[in-house]
Parts: sequence; structure tokens; C-alpha cells
Amino acid sequence: MIGELLAELERNRQARARGTTTRRYFFWQNEPVYCPPATSTKTITWTGELVSAKLHVELEAGWPEWKLTAVTLNGETVWTGSANVVDVDVTNVLFKGENQLKLDYIADPTCVVGSRRNCLAYVDVTISGDIFPPISLWEQLIWIIVLAVVIFGAVGLVRAVRG
Repeated sequence: MIGELLAELERNRQARARGTTTRRYFFWQNEPVYCPPATSTKTITWTGELVSAKLHVELEAGWPEWKLTAVTLNGETVWTGSANVVDVDVTNVLFKGENQLKLDYIADPTCVVGSRRNCLAYVDVTISGDIFPPISLWEQLIWIIVLAVVIFGAVGLVRAVRG
């Protein structure tokens, strides 16, 4: 737990030094989709400037084969074709706030009686600028106190168990 906390603090420090960070927002996380079209809405927020937004969509392969034919974000078609995996830049289409993703695909006729495929769809949002607000002295002190309590508590527990 302490290691994870320290790793997170280090990632945040590096992101501040770099000036950019990437965050992943899921529309579907290996969840079922049934008859087309499938739609999902996600609220996406950030501080700083949007650098890029990359959309990734995977429709589970199987038989009979289902294929993506169109991907639409916020009413704008960002991809057409025939594939199970799609990667597309949506930087100019992504909104700060509510975003709706719509997938059109070819499905077998049994989708009306429950046939489905799992879908993975997410957008990686890269931002720059003031990514994390500066940590106040008060917040730093709280973290130090929390870490001290955890460390001294663990030491006390070890001593109690040993002796």
C-alpha cells in the first residue's frame, strides 16, 4: 500500500515535470453489445490544454463474424470500413463534458434473441499545462502525517507480533 502510494506520488511528480499526462476513459470495458447500433455516453473532463485524444474500439471476433462498419463520436463519423479493431484520432471531435460514442456493425440475425459480442472501447486523452493543481503546504502536511501513522503503525504491529 505504501509502495503504491509512493509510486502514484512519483508519477504525479513526473507528470508535472513533463507537463503532459494521459488518462484513459472507458466507454465499454469488455462489456456485451447486442443488435446494432450500440451507444455509450461518457463524461470526460480535464484541466489544461488538450494535446490529443486517441479512440480504440475492439469488437470481439467469433462466428458468425461481426464487423464494425462505422464509428461515430458526438454525431461525427470518425471511421468507416470493415474491421474488428479500430484506432482513430478524435482530438478535434472530443468534448469536455458529455461524449456519446455510437458503433455501427454487422451482426448476425440472432442478436434479437440475445446473441452478443463483447466490446472494448476507450479514449486516451493527453493533456498539458496545469495538469495537477499545486499541492498546498496543508495538503503536504496531511500526507506526511498519514505516511507517518502508517509506518509507525506497521512498526508497532511487527514489534507486537515478535514480542
